[in-house]
Amino acid sequence: MHTPQTIASIGFIEKKEKLSSLKAPVNHNEFIMESVRPFPGYYSPQHVPNWGSERKTNSLYLIIKPFECFNEARITRITQDIRKSIKNLEAAPGRINLSGKNLSCIRLHLKSPYSIPEITEKYAEYNVNFHKKRKISDIECMIKIQKFINMKLIEDNIYQDTDNPATYYILSPKELSWDNFEAITIRVKNSLRMYTFDAALGNIYQKNGFIDFLRIYSPDLTSFEMEKIRDKYLSFIE
Repeated sequence: MHTPQTIASIGFIEKKEKLSSLKAPVNHNEFIMESVRPFPGYYSPQHVPNWGSERKTNSLYLIIKPFECFNEARITRITQDIRKSIKNLEAAPGRINLSGKNLSCIRLHLKSPYSIPEITEKYAEYNVNFHKKRKISDIECMIKIQKFINMKLIEDNIYQDTDNPATYYILSPKELSWDNFEAITIRVKNSLRMYTFDAALGNIYQKNGFIDFLRIYSPDLTSFEMEKIRDKYLSFIE
């Protein structure tokens, strides 16, 4: 099977994170959640960067109401138009399972919370309506985000994100359920206790169908360490 040197396409990232209602110095009436502990496999509970610190961006989730002709492509089109007035807007459509209920969302990467009112107003101009503000605290949620993924081959079966060098992708020989993936990740981490990384599931569209992969995040990994992580995952995937 031919291994492409680069892959660029629309794909999905599936992950589990704890979310809470947004706590930020801006007034808002929308239901907005933020990651309590982004990349939980990498950041420890005692070391989670806040706004304006070492973490360059914060992940926020705007919870939206379904509307006529709603789908991920429609949100992407609207976002494309909004970028004409809000430059460098990082937004992607997605879905969140909150306590068994599936919710549609727009995931934002922001460096400052003060742009939130302008962003929500712009989406409202396109008849995107948000659920009312509500309070939740530290609830573990399954999150699935649709995004454009651009990666380059750096080692056998290992790709690196061309936009985010701390993000890697290991091609999986088959589709994994989340429970299976989570169990395998525990085994990998127990085998490589000195390695600190966050892991998620993903897939990407290609001509002949989906390519399944494991997303690895860590700014600290060397090529040798990524190879060890790859080898452990592939040995545990039956």
